[in-house]
Amino acid sequence: MEVKPNTGILFKNERKTEERHPDYTGTWVDERGQECYLDAWKNESKNGKAYLKLRVGKQKSEAAPVKTAYKPKQYEESDVPF
Repeated sequence: MEVKPNTGILFKNERKTEERHPDYTGTWVDERGQECYLDAWKNESKNGKAYLKLRVGKQKSEAAPVKTAYKPKQYEESDVPF
């Protein structure tokens, strides 16, 4: 699976044993290619509409960013208009 910046993936949490544990867990890749934890809980609004509450956690590894095909553009000082 190709990992792209600002995308994530969630899987059903098979290890959930308490109500406070997330219903889904997975990972999120930020704009720099760093992989972070991603958790989601199923909720219902006061109007009865179902929604997911998300939380992006700390980086999984400070040492190694996720390999990605995305390369941010490098700007030269002369490219900045001010």
